Amino acid sequence: MEEPSRRSFLSGSLATIAGISGYGLQDDVVVNAVSTNRELTESVESVFKLVPAEAAIDGEYRTVLLADATEVESTDELTYQTRAIIEEIDALEASNVDHVVSARGSESGLFGGAVGSFDAPKPGEKHKRDGEWRIADTGEFAVASNSGQLAFAGGAEDNRVAGVEAAVDVAQDEAESVLDTTEYAATAFDRLGESRLVYLLLATDDGWLPMADNIAAVAAGFEQQPNEIEGTTENEYLLFVDGSLDKASAEQAVRELEPAQVVKLELSRTNGVVHATVVAKQPPERDREAAPTARIQAMRDGSAISFEHTGGEPVAASELELWIDGERVSEPIDGQRLASGDSFAVEADALATVTLRWLDEEQNVYYDYVQRLFGEDAFETEYDVENGQLTLTYTGDQPADPEKLAFRHRSDAASGSEPTEFDDTDELTSGESTTVAGVEMGDRVTVSLDVPARPRGSPTSLVRFHAQPPRVHIHQFGEGVTVRYHNETERDAEEFEILIGDKAVDQQFEDEYETLTRGSQLRLDDLALGEEITVEWVEPDDPVEIAREVIVPHGYVEMSYDDAKGTVDLQYREGPALNAENLSVTIDGEPASTQPNDDYQQYEPEDKLTVEAPPFSFVEMVWEREGESHEIGRTVTGEESIEASYNPDKGNVEFAYVGQQPAKPERIDVVRGSTHQSRDGSEPTAFEMEHDTLTEGDSIQITSVDVDERLSVVLTEDDQGHRTLLGFTPQPQWGFSFDERDGKIVALYRGRSTRDASSFRILVDGEESDLQPDDVHDRLEHGAEVNLGEFAAGTTLTVEWVVPEQPYEVRTHTVTPDVDFAFDLDAETGTMTIEHDGGDAVAADELTIAVHGGSEGRQRNAWTQSGSRVTEGDSVSVDIGTETDNSREIHVAVLYKNRRALDHGELELSK
Repeated sequence: MEEPSRRSFLSGSLATIAGISGYGLQDDVVVNAVSTNRELTESVESVFKLVPAEAAIDGEYRTVLLADATEVESTDELTYQTRAIIEEIDALEASNVDHVVSARGSESGLFGGAVGSFDAPKPGEKHKRDGEWRIADTGEFAVASNSGQLAFAGGAEDNRVAGVEAAVDVAQDEAESVLDTTEYAATAFDRLGESRLVYLLLATDDGWLPMADNIAAVAAGFEQQPNEIEGTTENEYLLFVDGSLDKASAEQAVRELEPAQVVKLELSRTNGVVHATVVAKQPPERDREAAPTARIQAMRDGSAISFEHTGGEPVAASELELWIDGERVSEPIDGQRLASGDSFAVEADALATVTLRWLDEEQNVYYDYVQRLFGEDAFETEYDVENGQLTLTYTGDQPADPEKLAFRHRSDAASGSEPTEFDDTDELTSGESTTVAGVEMGDRVTVSLDVPARPRGSPTSLVRFHAQPPRVHIHQFGEGVTVRYHNETERDAEEFEILIGDKAVDQQFEDEYETLTRGSQLRLDDLALGEEITVEWVEPDDPVEIAREVIVPHGYVEMSYDDAKGTVDLQYREGPALNAENLSVTIDGEPASTQPNDDYQQYEPEDKLTVEAPPFSFVEMVWEREGESHEIGRTVTGEESIEASYNPDKGNVEFAYVGQQPAKPERIDVVRGSTHQSRDGSEPTAFEMEHDTLTEGDSIQITSVDVDERLSVVLTEDDQGHRTLLGFTPQPQWGFSFDERDGKIVALYRGRSTRDASSFRILVDGEESDLQPDDVHDRLEHGAEVNLGEFAAGTTLTVEWVVPEQPYEVRTHTVTPDVDFAFDLDAETGTMTIEHDGGDAVAADELTIAVHGGSEGRQRNAWTQSGSRVTEGDSVSVDIGTETDNSREIHVAVLYKNRRALDHGELELSK
């Protein structure tokens, strides 16, 4: 997974704030005493009463976020984390929520609460009631809800249900909250609780970059979304210091945390808490298109770093900033501009982070031509699992300054081990090594440059080591398995043992390999169903199980419902012969009256079983043996038995039952909105209110339906999760698609609901087509076609829904040219040439070149050929850069009207 940025955290992701490097810790900050106590508002105090103490979740909180939504009308105005919670839980809306708290546990998931003006919501499948509190589960969250209050918990179902039960205890003043017990929480939210967003980071040892050991926690209060700052804003920070922190280091820490550009910074300190007030302005935005189109390379040249302009437009020297190790280098370029062929060099340590940035201060935009970490491949690691020792060896060509290195050893038991050094050497040379002791399985060791990560995002991590068992994958095919080694690190084959049950198999990795490399695999055939395959890593004294798989039948049972007879046919289509005694068929979780062993001893492909089942029932066939079970077939009866139609004059939707078997109306209900939920049975369903028994033709009316409102017919009794039988929106959002067949265009109706053909109109470049859907069909059913004929490339076809007063565009399609392109890559110059290689002529302004994989990053360029038409033989060149140490694939596509790919190529850039 890609590492999150600090700004990603500050914009509401579940990562951690990171990026404070250690500094000399001498004198305390000179202070003007500032109180960190303020009285919490009633809303803030009440929302924290929905978050249980750490003891109740059997873990520790890593981050806590408080969001003020009192003046928010749309979830778009909220951070990602808060928005996701409100959108996931039915009955919560941005307009009726005042505050939301979310706390991320170290291992136990997400816990939090929301307070506002909403009525007592009823999301999810009810578990139980506790006084006025309804406890339920939505499949994503467990929820405890009351009028104006809602507690939620994510993670494993048992943990999340227990989490909201603990939250109810807090709300009823029967237990303590996160604010009562979590260190630093009361101070952080008392002081910053009136901010729009408040973050408390308690896991300062688990960030992207090491945080100074004596900064125990960080809190931040923001008035704007940190990732969308406009104009000028004022933010506040609290650094909870365990020890002494000098003023320069405190200021540097705040500057690293601040997502915008600092204009003014004031510091004070009271009782171990450094308080910072920051006035900041909107940071510059990355804009590749605004920067001069140039390629600039940086490379090591002895004790210096050399920069060379290798092609493209010249860049004004006054617009370039060079940063080395977080410090800006003044006037590194001799001259007014940097043009193709120009170069300059700057002395720098062998281990250095380097950024060459183009900055337009007036437009507040930037682009980094170079952002590199020199020395990231200059260390080798060797882990001795028996003794718990990690050896780090420097392999760089140039001597390095060991004083620049910051070590961090993190584990579940402790963090910030004793400082590690390279034998007190003044100069680090190739071959020198050091050992980190006490590295247990699961621990992480990082080595980074002890320099500011400036400009923001500059990489500083040199080594990231995670002590974990090697990865081995077991892949089952038929009645055998493939065991595949999946690590980049080579290992002796004899370090692994494959077992069936508790006995080693005859065939082992060491029989075929001396050393395992990524992709090394072993195939085991003819394994019995139910056998358990395990792979153990036997290098440690106590072998570690690293993979496990139980052999289950990879069979497929096709299930079809006969509505006329009220029966389900279960036909075994493929798979091994199965002992019928190991098979069972259930209907809504209860054994069916007919079982496979009634008719068969061995259930083999093409065998068929028929069972009776009413409409809207779950039918499953499961293989079971020695405690292991595996589903080989599942269906819901009567899924096609509901049809929908829309009356635009009355704004009503009719749902009609078209099945031939009598059905229980309480089995299905209608849900309005996007969140489907199970019911607790306390109220009758929409169908149940109108009918005692559903028979063919019975229907219900849903009134006052907006054209873009979604209605869903759902099963009401599904302990396997939510199940939608029919989703319907009056406005046919995806009703049509277009298909190009042998140069002719066919319009296909894709909607599930049958509609009047006269409800749709087809336009060709804005004018009505000669052939309309109602010329071919009276009613449109799924798969209905309208053959429109041939059209020239660039013609735009549009399907409109004409029922409302203002026609609605259902689908638009542009006829694409039939054209081929050839792609050629010059690795020396980093130039790719794309040539029209035959086919239709295309307007140049309708073509875009999309490139991914070059050192320039992802980019899109307009076709820059002069002239209005691109014909066979015409070509265009794109700069992709040459900065690479290894082979790299370059993917390029020619896009038509910036959307449809006409042709694409994959080339390899090697150096």
